[in-house]
Amino acid sequence: MKSCGLALYCQSLKWTCIFGLSFSFEDAVARFLCYTEYKSNPFRQYSQFGLCTFLSMLFWWSLWLGAAFTWAACSNPRVRREWSSLGQGTKQSYIAAVQCTQTRLGPITPFAGSRSRFDDFTALHVKEFQDVHWVAQFLPWHRYYLWLYESVLIQECGYQGALPYWDEVKDAGFYAQSDLFQPSSFGGDGDPSRGWCISTGPFAATTLHIGQGDIVQDHCLTRRFDPSASSQTTPEIIEDCLSRALYADFWVCTEWNPHVFGHAGVGGEMYTGKSSSNGGVRSSVYASSCIHRQTMV
Repeated sequence: MKSCGLALYCQSLKWTCIFGLSFSFEDAVARFLCYTEYKSNPFRQYSQFGLCTFLSMLFWWSLWLGAAFTWAACSNPRVRREWSSLGQGTKQSYIAAVQCTQTRLGPITPFAGSRSRFDDFTALHVKEFQDVHWVAQFLPWHRYYLWLYESVLIQECGYQGALPYWDEVKDAGFYAQSDLFQPSSFGGDGDPSRGWCISTGPFAATTLHIGQGDIVQDHCLTRRFDPSASSQTTPEIIEDCLSRALYADFWVCTEWNPHVFGHAGVGGEMYTGKSSSNGGVRSSVYASSCIHRQTMV
């Protein structure tokens, strides 16, 4: 990876209608790392509400501003739909595209342990974890991360829809009954006799190569539903976050409550933090429903 700073990063941006950006996944990985390098040095001495956060917010606002100027040119924007509203054929097409990233597309990054494009995304999340959580760019970073993932599914694996999302709010306290976690979708709870490895659904036999956490090792996809945690993702909690007048308050409320408890409610790989993008639902409320990361593997 080349060493670079914010000036080089900004000069290399190419605005388009979708989030104002258009470049390859390889370029995106490099730019993510370059931006993190800039952000981490020399401003780590400041608190997250200090100069570093201000610059981070300014940077991401500039991206959204670029998108706003070109939005009128968007003639066919991607429209994301909730998982339970999709037909069975669309669901299966999406699952097939995810499996394509795991088995047909090789890695294009130098990250340790990465054996597929799917692993590339997990490794990127592990690499950037400390710099994109509990900071102002938490939401926009993950939105862009998911847009990149969506683009790979469409452009390289033939998926013909937009990235679906999971409205976890309607399943609060009852994730095990969610349409998302049925055998025909992403499988159900893990098996306690097998270390909570999932035993149903199309990813039951999946071998993950990165995680749990930042460890590089082969392991199964685990899940361990926790109703006490998932009950903290109710509409009332979401509305409380949305009612916050200041972005800093909204972001902290969102990241801590529906985001953290969504991860904990699914449990297993999803509760590992760094490698949670392995977690059977590489998701979207970072992106779509504004609150949790559940847009499928």
